[in-house]
Amino acid sequence: MLGKKYATIRKLSNRNIIEHKFRHALNIIVVMCLTIFICAFEIVSSSTYNNVEEDYLKQNGNTSQIQAFDVPLESFENFKMDNIEEIGQSVYIGNVINNEFRNRPSELRYADSNYAEYMFSLPTQGRMPDSKNEIAVDRSVLDNLGKDATLGTDITIYWLDEDMQEQSQTFKVVGIWEENSLYTTRNLWVSKDFIEKTDRNIDLAFNLKDGKVNDKTLNKVVEKLQIAKEQVISNWVYEDNMQTQIRLETLPYKIGVAFVLLCGFLILHNILAISIVSDRKLYGRIKTLGASPKQVKFSVFYQYFLDALVGIPLGLILGYFLGSKMVPVVITSLDNDIYVYTDVADFIGATIVAFLVVFISAIRPAYRACAVDPSDILSEENNLNFHGKTHRRSPGFSALFELSLSNLVRYSKRNVIAITLLTVGLVLTSCVYVINHSFDISKYMAEIALSDITITEKTLVESWGEYNPKGNTITKEFMEKLEASGDILEQGVLYSQDISLQTSETAYNNVIQYYEQNKCERLKYMEQDVAWTEGYQSFKQTGKCTATIFGIDGLLNDKITDKNRIIDGTIDKEKFLSGKYMIAQGYSSDSGEYELQPTYNVGDKISLNGKEFEIMAIAEVPYSITEGKTNPGSEFNLTFYVPSSSFLEMYPENTPRKWFLNVEKGKENEIENILKPYMEKGVPIETEKTIEQNYNNATKSATLLQNIVSIMILVIGIVNFANVIIISVTSRKKEFAMMQSIGMTKKQLRLLLMMEAINISIITLIISYFLSLVTICVGVSAYLQTQWTATYHFSITPLLVVTPVLIILPIVISLICFQHIQKIEIIERLQDEDEVGTV
Repeated sequence: MLGKKYATIRKLSNRNIIEHKFRHALNIIVVMCLTIFICAFEIVSSSTYNNVEEDYLKQNGNTSQIQAFDVPLESFENFKMDNIEEIGQSVYIGNVINNEFRNRPSELRYADSNYAEYMFSLPTQGRMPDSKNEIAVDRSVLDNLGKDATLGTDITIYWLDEDMQEQSQTFKVVGIWEENSLYTTRNLWVSKDFIEKTDRNIDLAFNLKDGKVNDKTLNKVVEKLQIAKEQVISNWVYEDNMQTQIRLETLPYKIGVAFVLLCGFLILHNILAISIVSDRKLYGRIKTLGASPKQVKFSVFYQYFLDALVGIPLGLILGYFLGSKMVPVVITSLDNDIYVYTDVADFIGATIVAFLVVFISAIRPAYRACAVDPSDILSEENNLNFHGKTHRRSPGFSALFELSLSNLVRYSKRNVIAITLLTVGLVLTSCVYVINHSFDISKYMAEIALSDITITEKTLVESWGEYNPKGNTITKEFMEKLEASGDILEQGVLYSQDISLQTSETAYNNVIQYYEQNKCERLKYMEQDVAWTEGYQSFKQTGKCTATIFGIDGLLNDKITDKNRIIDGTIDKEKFLSGKYMIAQGYSSDSGEYELQPTYNVGDKISLNGKEFEIMAIAEVPYSITEGKTNPGSEFNLTFYVPSSSFLEMYPENTPRKWFLNVEKGKENEIENILKPYMEKGVPIETEKTIEQNYNNATKSATLLQNIVSIMILVIGIVNFANVIIISVTSRKKEFAMMQSIGMTKKQLRLLLMMEAINISIITLIISYFLSLVTICVGVSAYLQTQWTATYHFSITPLLVVTPVLIILPIVISLICFQHIQKIEIIERLQDEDEVGTV
């Protein structure tokens, strides 16, 4: 199609592009915007996938597909498999027991660079150790030891050797990397020379070249290494179900791309369809010259593919920058650093998809161009055709106004598309606005946070180790310092202690019946929690389980004893505070009706540490009270609440698990300034601001996507609306010249054009206001009633903001177009052969 056969076609098409520069510039802008959004969403999708996968890999502690443990050195030396990439080796030396590490699991090991890289523990500063007195550690190790993160620092490490004998040595730090805070165990690397026994078993980590791990592969590794099957494991992050779950995280952006494609197709198709009508003279000429239908189609595709060749590269460049800026804004729910991942496939995919949209959008216009009859063009040469019946003007209506209305019907198809696109954008934007502005922080705080400020024992939230009920985070000195500020309005202290409880026959039967009724429906649901299931089965056999005793006081008494949370029994605060009663944890039913609870009955008595308590009531306690780490062996438990005074009589050495504070209004900043140094030291402190910020971060991805899609559809609708006005004016130059030649003044013509444009705006606004009112009042309000964090607030702010724009924009465009056509003399417009009066 690039030979001499198509030379004339290309020449005429190039001339047509030059004569309609503005229209093709608009095509380029639309294609560019389409490509920008596709490319940006693809980058965000790829970055989401890779960041989420890396987050899971860091939780697992390594990136290798297969690990083998305790492998004899002789077996490793004879180990050969064709599809294995570089193997990482490590030798376990002992557990590090420095007091400064506060029982955080840390292992002293030798490892090569491959193994260290697999474990997210390859030095980014310095190198791996080479001699006996050298060591490589992460920054958190140096922080715990109170050392600066500089190479050459001397540190003393204590560890237990194979015989559980304590050893120690001072090392010189030669390598440092950033801590993997998502994994509990830390690695401290020493050199190979440090290993005293050369025949020690080793650990291996490696990937497969084909990237696929299955049982057959694992069995082959076991056979080659001559070890037990339990010594070889695969990385759960690479399993199919996990990969599917990670890909689901990118689904919103795939939906975003689909919306972009749909909107891009609609606007491009509309622009091209209008353009074909105004270019009928060109295609009539081409067919008169003897062009075949194939050559006519080539002319159409040639022009718009040239537009795509300019718009797509610009869109890819701008899309990369937009996507790079969106990634850190959208991905906020992960704990690790966020990186922008780009792949050549993203750009190639965006390019192909954009070209396909242009191609598909041009198919029907190309066939319409083929259907142009040259004889019809000749008959239209000196005639203006107006379809429809002639009729008298209705009395009392302006002739110009009636003419502007008749022109709406005359060009009904393109006007309907313009009105539809713009209306969808306005209604969708209004609905999204109401949904996003209906978040009620007071409702959210009432359930998630019981107070203005919540301070938590550090061991309760750390990813490693067990919760220590005698921790030193919320000390007596710390509490006294904060209370001395005088800004605390009310407070509540929460304590807890796990104990072993032999349940009564009644409680045992209640628990079994609760979980095994309805064909064990609840029990089957809980089977996904292996530790809980093991605890339940042990309880079922012995009747013994863990009981978590909470001590509460202050504002916590009011929260727990709220009448809306009571499932059974009644609360008498005076009796409860007497220290002879306790409240049992229960669970409300989905139906709202009372059902048997998996605990003791109201009135039953329990003995704890020689002190007897009577069950006063069963209540469903706010999650923020029970929230936190569960120690091993306590996954299945019964929960009870006693006054803190009684609790401290039984467990006087326990320190607060949580401290809830309400602050006087206007004093929040002063309290936060006092707490700031503690927050910088890692003390878990939540305020209303941080909780709201965490919620916004968790929902930012969906909110941003909603806003982008709705605004994008609105912008596309406005661009298409502007295009319809421009084409409507520029394609009727001869018609307007004829009207002026028979007496219409410039003022009348200007007013007519403004009326035609404003009519479309007014119809769009009327429909948009009506549909928005119906959709918001019926659909959105019903949806928000299902969201416990939302309070419905009716608003049409987006419509009110856009209304003046849709009134002013058509006036401005009409005036610009009018000034443009007035620069051409009437006689020249009458002789213009590039216009056809009917669309």
